Amino acid sequence: GAWHLPSVAEFRSVATSYATIARSLNEIGAEPLGETYQTSTIDGNSGSNEQLFNYTIELPKGNIASTLKTESHPVRPFLILR
Repeated sequence: GAWHLPSVAEFRSVATSYATIARSLNEIGAEPLGETYQTSTIDGNSGSNEQLFNYTIELPKGNIASTLKTESHPVRPFLILR
């Protein structure tokens, strides 16, 4: 697998299973989940230059917001194991 910046859809899967994932991370001593993360999903509906905006997601609710890419938001890379 390879590390990558997750999409909104991938983070929504985390939001759906938030309690289980948070408990598992705690049990292994990993960094707990934060509240808001930047995603790799570009917002093509925000203004004339879609390259300036992407979505952030709020956990555990799964709410998304369009934000400027120049704003600072935490990231949480995912590793997909197959």
